[in-house]
Amino acid sequence: LALKWVYDYNPMLAGTVGDFINGATIDILDATIFSTYLLHEKVLYPKYGIQYTDPKGMAAEENDTLYFYLLWTWIIAMSSAVLSPVIFTLCRSVDADTPSAVRTYQHAVRELMESTRMLHHDQSHHLVDEAMKLQLEQYISESGGKKAAHPVTVLPEAGTEEGLSLMDGSLAQAHMQMQVLLNARSGVARRGHGSSYKVKYSDRQEPREEIVDITRLVPDVSEPSRTCGPGCFSGWCHGTKSQHDRFEARAQVLDSLRSLFFLELPFLAWRVYIELATLTVDSWTVIVIAKNVVWR
Repeated sequence: LALKWVYDYNPMLAGTVGDFINGATIDILDATIFSTYLLHEKVLYPKYGIQYTDPKGMAAEENDTLYFYLLWTWIIAMSSAVLSPVIFTLCRSVDADTPSAVRTYQHAVRELMESTRMLHHDQSHHLVDEAMKLQLEQYISESGGKKAAHPVTVLPEAGTEEGLSLMDGSLAQAHMQMQVLLNARSGVARRGHGSSYKVKYSDRQEPREEIVDITRLVPDVSEPSRTCGPGCFSGWCHGTKSQHDRFEARAQVLDSLRSLFFLELPFLAWRVYIELATLTVDSWTVIVIAKNVVWR
């Protein structure tokens, strides 16, 4: 608790409050609880030459190997958990409490409307170009980035105009729409130049790949629900979405790996080794073991 107060209110660590600091705080609490094993009979008895197994309490050869293995496990885990937020703050280039202003499409449109009302011709043209650019960047960002794969249905080139009516719900051209769908092909599209997309077809017909204009593409909403649809293995190491920059997301991924290899797995192994014989369902040890198993 005292260390959490230090992290939360120390001005030199300003801006670290959030998922990162909360994860480190939980690890510090776990390491503090784990330190009680240094006083466990199963660890101390061999250190001082006392028989732990039957006949318990008899003289035995001194062996402090188990004690020092446990001690160094705790030192490494505790030190890494305490230093992790400090290193995070030291390596961060900009304070997250005062992020630099990011210009968005909404800002450009707001200024465009004001400039139009004031009849500022040149400035309005400049703001139109900026708004178009920012809108395109927003579309790309919301769709997963320039390299994102999108499941699509490609309409035949001759039936593009009829195919587009699929999205307006009209029933007048139902027969034509059915013909278009029968000739449509499924595939995965990646953004190319301008309004063109590079489509890799999945029906094993020729051509296998094609540059297609966006007007011929219809999103395939059924594809993402498949178990192994496009992009199902992407984004696993991206971390949580950062309000600041990519550094925070990457730092959270690295901190999770630090927690896994320096704390969760070693603590789980030690707790199972020490407590397994006397473990009960209603014991506190079950809770902390569950914390080690359910790695964040």
